[in-house]
This record gives sequence, structure tokens and C-alpha cells, in this order.
Amino acid sequence: MFDQRIKSALDEAFLEYGRVLEDFNPVEFEKFMKTIPIQEGIDYVASCKELEALEMAKYFEVEVFGEMPVQIGYVCGHNSTLDAVEYHKSPEVLIAITDLLLILGKKHDIGNDYTYDTSLMEVFIVPAGIAVELATTTLHYCPCNSDHKGFQSIAVMTLGSNTELEQEHSKEGEDQLLFAVNKWLIAHPESEMAKQGAFLGIKKKIT
Repeated sequence: MFDQRIKSALDEAFLEYGRVLEDFNPVEFEKFMKTIPIQEGIDYVASCKELEALEMAKYFEVEVFGEMPVQIGYVCGHNSTLDAVEYHKSPEVLIAITDLLLILGKKHDIGNDYTYDTSLMEVFIVPAGIAVELATTTLHYCPCNSDHKGFQSIAVMTLGSNTELEQEHSKEGEDQLLFAVNKWLIAHPESEMAKQGAFLGIKKKIT
């Protein structure tokens, strides 16, 4: 699927992009996700009340996000392409319900003209049951499935992230990339995000 060698999130190399959460117990989340079918496309829900009501949800708000309010949702389906990259200014936690692949890069490699070379990215497999916290300097996008069965993951972010912007923003500097609340995004011209007005600065998709 990918030209790059696939590494593991458990490898030391992953520390350049984030960390594995050691105290996390996935059982509650795995039980809920058994009720969610894996569709052919990508199913993203930013905030799911059933997940946010689970006892383990408090762990993220208190221990990981330092008592900041969080939203817990899920993303699942089938995906084998990276045609955009994004970053946030607060961490994002991804919980692998199935094995999944993350394609990761570094914010400081974005050019002065806000273009980005995806050949600099690395591919990591996150084993099922593992939760990873991505640093604010990590470029990423939707997870990819590691096999033909698709993938399931849970996403934990600060409350309001990825929701619709309420104010007008300039089209200069970093503001060009602001696509949603707490979401700075660079897209490929053939991506779905391009049709929605995203900044175009990705020259090569990864498939």
C-alpha cells in the first residue's frame, strides 16, 4: 500500500510525533464500537454522547488534557490514501479499536509558502487496544486501514475542535490554512477538502 517502511507506534521513532498512553484501558470503548459498523467510506463523528458518558472518558479530561473539556468521537471505515495534512494547537488522542495506520509528518517541514512535501512523512501501525497522543507539531490526517477489513478508531480532542468556524478569517499567512475550529489544513487539489475551499499545498498524494 505504501512505499515507506511501516514502523510501529511502540517504536522509539514514534516519540518524535507523540506518545503511547500507558494507563489507558480500552475495554469500555471497544464494547461500544462493536455497535458501529465499518462502512465502505469514512464515517467521522466528532462528538458522541455515548462515548463521552463512559467512566474512562474522565481519564482523558483530567489526566491527559489537564482538566480541559474534551469531546470524544470516532472515525472508522476504509481508507488507503492521504490527500491532506492537518494539525491542531492542542493534542489529539487516537485510540485504535482495530489495527490502523497513521501517516505522520512534522509541522516545521511546512514551507514558507505553506506547501508541504509528503515524501517526508512516515507510516506507523498502531496496534488494536493502544491509545496514542499526537503532539501539536505533528501533521496527520484520517487513519488508514491495515487490511481489507477496514479500521475503527476513537478520537479525543479539546471541546469544539473540527466544528464550523464562526468568524471571517484573513487569507494571508497561517490563517490561509484555518479550515475549522482548531484545524489547520493543507490539501491536495484532487482531495474532497479542495472542493470545500481548503488551502492547496500538497503536491503528491500518498496511496
